[in-house]
Amino acid sequence: AVLVGQMTRFCEQRARRDANGRILNAGLAEIEGIRPQRRDPRTGVHGYHLYSFRYDASAFDGLSREDFLAALKAEGIPCGPGYPVPLNRQPLFANRAFDLRATGYDPGYMPTRFDTLDLPVTEAVCSEGVFVPQSALLGGEDDMADVVAAVRKIRCAVDRLGRGAVAA
Repeated sequence: AVLVGQMTRFCEQRARRDANGRILNAGLAEIEGIRPQRRDPRTGVHGYHLYSFRYDASAFDGLSREDFLAALKAEGIPCGPGYPVPLNRQPLFANRAFDLRATGYDPGYMPTRFDTLDLPVTEAVCSEGVFVPQSALLGGEDDMADVVAAVRKIRCAVDRLGRGAVAA
């Protein structure tokens, strides 16, 4: 019943998240050390169950991702580190803790040998990812400008932040 009641707002909210994701992509792409997630050109609308970008600490004078996140939060931007462990190393997959008959898992087929997969981009996203919850993407254009401004502020103040410090 709760979900059905929300469906009347779905199209408007999806369109708003998509538009705001585009705004964030454009603004954040201009900041050295920030790489927004690429959009697949084959899609017209992105649902953004969350908004993600990659953070390169070396471009921020070695400021750790944890300190970067703390500084963003201090600026009022909701965010988090996302997934700390790649999907293929999650216990469900790493231990094959699922019904093998129902999944079609074939131990002889290399792509289903999750423990042997070499996924460097996935590993990097887990260590560099910054995630903004989808609810933040329901704000207005000014809210998206605030996100970009906060990241830009941290980038400009990185020499004053240092390691282990949080933006004031």
